[in-house]
Amino acid sequence: MVNAHPLALVKSIVDPIHGLVRMTRVEHEVMNHRVFQRLRRIKQNGLLHLVFPSATHNRFEHSLGALFVADSVLQALLFNSVANAGKLHDGDPEDAPRGRAVDITRLSPETTAQLFTVTRLAALVHDLGHGPLSHSFDSFAPARRTIEGLLGEPALAPLAPLRDTLLDAHARTPGDRTEPIAHEAMSCIFFAKIWDDLRRARSDLEPWLPQAVAAALLGAEAPAVPCALRPWLSLVSDIVASAPVDADRMDYMERDSRSAGVSYGLFDRHRILKSALCYRADVPGRLAFRLGWKSSGLRAIEVFVQARFQLYAQIYYHKTNSAANLMLRRIAGAARTLPTNPLFHDVPHLDALVDAYCDLSDERFMRRLVDLTSAPEIQTLAERIEQRDLFKRLHEARTEGDAVAMKERLVAMDPGLAEHLEPDTSKLDATKDLDVGAALLQRDKDNRYTAVGERNDWLAASPMLRALKDEERRIERLYWSGPSSDLAELKERARVLAGG
Repeated sequence: MVNAHPLALVKSIVDPIHGLVRMTRVEHEVMNHRVFQRLRRIKQNGLLHLVFPSATHNRFEHSLGALFVADSVLQALLFNSVANAGKLHDGDPEDAPRGRAVDITRLSPETTAQLFTVTRLAALVHDLGHGPLSHSFDSFAPARRTIEGLLGEPALAPLAPLRDTLLDAHARTPGDRTEPIAHEAMSCIFFAKIWDDLRRARSDLEPWLPQAVAAALLGAEAPAVPCALRPWLSLVSDIVASAPVDADRMDYMERDSRSAGVSYGLFDRHRILKSALCYRADVPGRLAFRLGWKSSGLRAIEVFVQARFQLYAQIYYHKTNSAANLMLRRIAGAARTLPTNPLFHDVPHLDALVDAYCDLSDERFMRRLVDLTSAPEIQTLAERIEQRDLFKRLHEARTEGDAVAMKERLVAMDPGLAEHLEPDTSKLDATKDLDVGAALLQRDKDNRYTAVGERNDWLAASPMLRALKDEERRIERLYWSGPSSDLAELKERARVLAGG
């Protein structure tokens, strides 16, 4: 069993953001597996380095950082349980009224150790399933039916009870097995493979760990997990990836900011952690504990979301980075029309799937696209990206739907422009999932911290968060994919049409 005791953290690695990241021997072995090591060859932000040259950090670094921050959140929950004595439910957390904050120091030492184990491992492997160029790779991922054919392999046996959840994760059409598999599902599959490989060499590893990690990452139930731990997997899920604040976001915001050479994504992590508590959630039919944030930490969380908004608006949604991503989305759209997946058309077993992923890096993926002679549109777009011949911004919209409307007005004047006008209506998503994430906790009439409303009242509690949500809806752009020589004239035409 992986032990959460500090003296078990015998391995370490130096991180430029967090300093010394300490690990257990097993976590270190997971990190050294070739499936995990491939993350060194996948940049955290895809093609962002075409705009910010120093943004070349990778998902390997981020994964270690997420482990560090997830552990910090759990440690904070323990300290805050003691610091807020008298303001939480008195007694066994399982007896708490729904919505009431609980004292997690009352867990047994065994369950506490298991909670740390699953949380740290889930954070460490949460991005394990990402392919090259981050989310731009998602349309090239193996089809769900391909993965379905591999789930009977012994290494993936712990995932059998989560089969449908795994296959339908983030599916546009649940049950459609022709869609690409979600990267979250691939993370679970790859971790199960790593764990199976490690268990062949040592006998002290619990067989239920892959199911626990997968259940936490996918938000599912885990029947093979020890009963005392099951209600806490929803807390693990919130710690690793949940709005408004989680280990994933806290690491990548600071890491991306520093790597890009800007200060937009910086925030007060310590003040945020000081407000973390755990509460009993109102989940019909089962016991569940989730992450909550004290209302006294609302201002720090507002700064965090505002920092995320600025990072999206100024960095991720930079006009040139958006142009590159728009071209990648067009490549992805073209890939969906191909008769067979050019990367995973022949993966008869799990080892072949692992080999195919391990063979891909950002550079190799782009080279495969450039060499895809059977798909001229993909090949041309990939060559343009490689040469940094990107789409050019023609018009910046300030009202929702304006980019599409501008395209229609330009095409009405000259129908020949249609094939070269590309609206980018993707949203910033800085305030994404506020209504389904961790809860805001306020003191009730008994002076006990309790979840506000049904879940969740972040927007009601914060005019600043409402303003950010409204603002991110209004940022759209129209790009030109044709000859650069036509751009100046078209920009002037768009300016006149916009009334500028």
